[in-house]
Amino acid sequence: MRSERLSLDCLTGTDPGTMLCEELLPGEIEGVRTELVSIKGPHRTREPADADACTVLIGLAGGGTVAAGGAVFDLVAESIARLPYAEEYEIDVAEGEEIRLLRIVKALDATDKAVVADRPDCAAPDGKRFADCPTYLEGIKSAKTINRTLLREGIIPRFCLGSVETTGPDAVASHEHPMLEQLFLGLRDCRCTVFADDASALLTGNTLLHVPLGSNHSVTVAEGDTLYYLWFDFFETQEGLSWIRDQHVVDEA
Repeated sequence: MRSERLSLDCLTGTDPGTMLCEELLPGEIEGVRTELVSIKGPHRTREPADADACTVLIGLAGGGTVAAGGAVFDLVAESIARLPYAEEYEIDVAEGEEIRLLRIVKALDATDKAVVADRPDCAAPDGKRFADCPTYLEGIKSAKTINRTLLREGIIPRFCLGSVETTGPDAVASHEHPMLEQLFLGLRDCRCTVFADDASALLTGNTLLHVPLGSNHSVTVAEGDTLYYLWFDFFETQEGLSWIRDQHVVDEA
């Protein structure tokens, strides 16, 4: 398992109006680019339209706004903004403010573009806090675990993401999914152990971890510790999305 720590202090001592971008785990998953973007206001950046990829922003710390497709969303810690396909967008950070965010850019092949063309909801931007996202149930997790779907399957071709939160002692049971690549991002107060085949790694807050394709993996959290991370699923084929539909049951409670 390969991991990388995200530095949220990289703007210390920098001038107002600074924007820094750092690619994380470069080349780890084909067609996926993950970046730590840090902005010290006042600063407004306009990102060009891209017809070959879809983009999602995850707020990590600080705050700003995102404008896209005629909508404006607050982007703060533990929030998500899904940007409309093939449209430009703006990130605005006010004077005296700073923001750190994770930007995920998912490349689209010809088949993906055909899927997007048939999904009008791909064109509409969306933004919300994690706490406002729907919950789901999954058999490999305990009843006390809070699971949330942050980006449901199908809106961005072959990509979805969610969060998992529980306290120790607890575990996510051992399982495999050879149809997808997976990243974990440790969130606030996270301290748990990820196992993949014969390897193990400590996952803490602001750490990005790649779970190897097809590995038998599980997660444990000790008493007094917190398990809280995002999972990012990148499927090899459209047909592979049936796995997530079979495993996740919407919690209507």
